[in-house]
Amino acid sequence: VFAALIVLTFAFISATAFYFAEKDSWALRGEELTFLRALYWSIITMATVGYGDIVPTTDAGMVVAGFTAVFGIAAYSLLVAIVAEQFLSHMVKKTLGLAWLKNIDIVVIGDGEECVETIAELKRNMSGKRIAWVTSEQPKITIDVDYAVGSLVDSETLKRGGVEKARYVVICHRDDSQSIHIALLAKKLNPNARIIVLAHSSKTAEILEAAGVQYIVPATIVARVLASMVFEPNVAVLVSDLTTAKGVSDLIEIPADKYVGLKFKDALIKAREKEDLLLVGVVGRDGRILVNPSLDHKIESGDKLLAVKGTGKLSKIVK
Repeated sequence: VFAALIVLTFAFISATAFYFAEKDSWALRGEELTFLRALYWSIITMATVGYGDIVPTTDAGMVVAGFTAVFGIAAYSLLVAIVAEQFLSHMVKKTLGLAWLKNIDIVVIGDGEECVETIAELKRNMSGKRIAWVTSEQPKITIDVDYAVGSLVDSETLKRGGVEKARYVVICHRDDSQSIHIALLAKKLNPNARIIVLAHSSKTAEILEAAGVQYIVPATIVARVLASMVFEPNVAVLVSDLTTAKGVSDLIEIPADKYVGLKFKDALIKAREKEDLLLVGVVGRDGRILVNPSLDHKIESGDKLLAVKGTGKLSKIVK
């Protein structure tokens, strides 16, 4: 802004000087030199374009033209240098993860593969949302999201990552003690955000719940899938496939608007015929989840439906 003001100020000074130096000469030729024309000449001369449609005819005008050309080059060079420096500085900061991220919808916080997979799944399901990753070190893989690098338990790092304005904050860190700290900082910075935390122990889950965090994902889910691989491996394969949009099928949540007033059995048929969906549950307005509800269960306004989307064959892990 400062450089732009310098350029504009010099352009007006030069135009004023040229106007008073040349207006009488123009009048003698039966022409009128307006200030707008003088300003046009000043800008063109400063830019060293020199169309030649307006030229000085007096000694004073030629002196003004000389100073305008010399100092105009300097002023424009200063402006270009500052703009280029700002642009390069921003690009370098962005590459290093030091830039301030704006208009972020979802912030993922933490290190490791869990966060990478979280980001990938979010991109598959919420492509219209801006996602940012807050991590303690430069990402070692190429990932198509903006990121902020710094201490995860530092409020300034979280601010740079866009936590203050985000709608969702997902904490997938491997250190439970730091996850608790991060969750408390996120709640302080953005009380309206939905905060989702991965908890590796039941004690951590209890602390987070006591701190007011409503969405806690226990890492024991992985242990349950591992155990299922022993005694019901095909169930484990199906569960793994249903939880990702890149699989053959996907377990999704949809509004029940099209099915309000129907019994569950009628909604089953309609969903299968009209949308190729298999309904498996109903989420009531109170948040209560009914899995495989009775066929006569009536779907009400405000409900949501759980459905399986997609059909196909899964890879056989065991026979």
